[in-house]
Amino acid sequence: MINIDRFDYECLAKLQTRVNLNLSKYLERNDYWLSEEVGGLGYDVIPTSLDVGDVAFDMSDIDNPSATDFSNAVKLHKALNISPEIGANGMFWTVLSHHCIPYLRYRYKLKDQKTDVQINRIQHGFVFSELLSKRERRNGILPRLWMIAELTFDPSETDNGYGLTKCMLSDQDLAQSILDRTIFMNGVVVKSFLKNYRDRASSGNPMTRKETRSLMVYLDALSDVEVLESLDEYDLKEYMKRHEEWYEAKN
Repeated sequence: MINIDRFDYECLAKLQTRVNLNLSKYLERNDYWLSEEVGGLGYDVIPTSLDVGDVAFDMSDIDNPSATDFSNAVKLHKALNISPEIGANGMFWTVLSHHCIPYLRYRYKLKDQKTDVQINRIQHGFVFSELLSKRERRNGILPRLWMIAELTFDPSETDNGYGLTKCMLSDQDLAQSILDRTIFMNGVVVKSFLKNYRDRASSGNPMTRKETRSLMVYLDALSDVEVLESLDEYDLKEYMKRHEEWYEAKN
């Protein structure tokens, strides 16, 4: 088990500015050294009652680490039994990221990068602000994978409930576009969208990138007149069918 200790939020910004000084630790050490660093800066490190499971990350594809995103999203989601409030807490992800340095080093291919790129990726992928921003949720590997699995997990799905997680992670552009839009932060909306996207592909009539983005724009506009969160999957499917008919007629 991993204990998620905490410290003064003020320290988060200081940790970002000290990445260049700690670069060798990020590149070489596999142990958890963040508490030691925080204590050395004069801040109290406070143990908490929050424990999460260890994650045995899949690091089998050295040439293409993103190919393991699906398996690692599942592993991470199963290990973290956390609330949405904790999932939005930058302190939590900062501490957890420093427990998972070997995986993040692998995922970002840190040792293959130039020094300035290494520093930038560490600053934005290991250390987060007090309240996780949309950019951090989208670009930070751990919060990104957890959020995708959290939004898409459905016990009735294939792959032990992670069938829609696999669908979303099958296309990095699709995943990025979904995480960029507030309407998809609701599980019913994102699941309905992904089922429609997957069904179209299965029927031999996959949605093009242009049509996918058009549907996202349509749902964004629809949210101005409808509370999408109050609609069920059937209603959302009907709206998406209307868009499909309109798009086919227009194109």
